[in-house]
Amino acid sequence: MKQYTQNTPTGDHPCSFETPNSLLKQSSGLASFPDEPAYLPSGTADFLTTAERRLITSCPHAGGGVHDWTFKVLCVLSRHYSDDTRLFEAARTIFDEFATRRIPDGEILRQIGNTRRYTGGAVFEVRESSMGSFSPAWPLPDIAAIESIVRSGPLMGQLQSALPACPQGRSLGSLEILRLLFPRDPLLCCGRRLWSAQTLNLSKCDRLDECQFIVPSPMTHTQGVTCDGKNSTRCLGNTGPRHFLVIEFDFKVDDAPGFVSGISSCCPPQDASTASKSQLVSRLSHDGFTVLDICSALIHHLAFKVHPALVVYSGGKSLHAWFPCMGIEDDSLKPFMRYAVQMGADRATWSRCQFVRMPGGLRDNGTRQAVLYFNPEVLP
Repeated sequence: MKQYTQNTPTGDHPCSFETPNSLLKQSSGLASFPDEPAYLPSGTADFLTTAERRLITSCPHAGGGVHDWTFKVLCVLSRHYSDDTRLFEAARTIFDEFATRRIPDGEILRQIGNTRRYTGGAVFEVRESSMGSFSPAWPLPDIAAIESIVRSGPLMGQLQSALPACPQGRSLGSLEILRLLFPRDPLLCCGRRLWSAQTLNLSKCDRLDECQFIVPSPMTHTQGVTCDGKNSTRCLGNTGPRHFLVIEFDFKVDDAPGFVSGISSCCPPQDASTASKSQLVSRLSHDGFTVLDICSALIHHLAFKVHPALVVYSGGKSLHAWFPCMGIEDDSLKPFMRYAVQMGADRATWSRCQFVRMPGGLRDNGTRQAVLYFNPEVLP
């Protein structure tokens, strides 16, 4: 992958985002918590509301929604703990006392990540591979830079002509595209639903144009073992080296987090950056820009020197850009991904086993996930 060297509106090089931890809280707009307690001893948590204490002490029976309860509890705790190390310690203490089944450390770590993504308030990201190790969070969206890029175009209808010439003169189906993206008949993980993934050799995959999802890298085995020790057809344990880094831009007016049923009184207020992102979309919409116009301009910005192999319409309100990256280590890719996140991309696609939209597939709302751009000449 070529390095992206265009000057950004903020004047920073896009591949230089090593933010010191001491500046991270300041840049995220989060309040500091100098007097945070290390634990939440039962009966002495005076900073919890009655509803919050009732939630924490009312774990459902095993098999009756304990996993959802852990998420709700962490939503409550995240209001009082800005540091994920202390958040983990508090959650560990509470779950040991009130949970109706054993909550593994790995489950807590994953739920912390889910909570921070939901609330938009991540200060640190948890590394599951190393207990107690925390890396800097993904950067917050640079609203001013995003707006500047979008207002300079191109619009949705101009994206194909703005990108490098596409030599393919006819539209291709899902199977034909995947054969070009993944030669030599590898194992691929595809699914019509999020919960119905199948991992098969490409030659054995049937009716791909009816699938919604695909993992954008070959799999190593038909099944792998999750962090919880369970077999799965789609997990990091059976996902091979990254072949494509998929960047998804997904903007909508109601971008701010909503409330989870039953815990609205326990959820933190929406994050300022999320509110700003929603306000940006409203402002641009008022000026005639559609959500897909926003996505198109940002993809074109990333493609200035890093050319995507294809751009896929999600069938909803987002675009997925596939950037070839076979043989490139994650440490070299991470700065590009961080820059994309700063420009408003969804960081979830950084996970190697993350489902993305099947090129040419069919969304569950009946809309075709059209391939808006495909250039096989950039493939290795």
